[in-house]
Formats: sequence, C-alpha cells, structure tokens
Amino acid sequence: MYLGQSIQVATENIEAAGLANKVNIIVGRAIDTLEKLDPSQPFDLVFIDADKPSNLEYYKHAKRLTRTGGVIVSEARIFFDICLLRFSSI
Repeated sequence: MYLGQSIQVATENIEAAGLANKVNIIVGRAIDTLEKLDPSQPFDLVFIDADKPSNLEYYKHAKRLTRTGGVIVSEARIFFDICLLRFSSI
C-alpha cells in the first residue's frame, strides 16, 4: 500500500469511528516527529513498532511523552525487557 493510500484509509477509519475530532494524523519520519511533540500534552498509551536499531531512541521519546501512569508497549519484547531493566532511569 502506498503512503497516500495508507493515509486515506486511516483517515476514513478514524472518521467512521467518530474520532476525527480527537485524532491527528502526522506524516513524516517518526524520529523527527517525536522530537517535535510537546510533552505538556502527554499520551496515555504509546505502542512502539519500528525499525529495531532505533528502538532505544523511540523508547526515550515515548517515556518523555507518556503521562505518569501511562503505558508503553513494544512489539520487540526482548528489546523492551532490556529497556525496562537498564534504561528505567533515562
């Protein structure tokens, strides 16, 4: 699926779910986008499913952008377990 098609499908699904007033679709490289997000509007849930070499950077941003008590989930379980053990003070 091409990027344009993915955006269109996502937009249609968000509208169909009645969430268009609550969801913003941001297009761009994730690492660049994460750097620009404002932590004063934290997320309740972050799901990391990205290129494995950058997972630590994504985790650092997720931690910065997730509210206290929020949840960070990663599809790379082994990496995420290491993050929880080693990088909990990041």
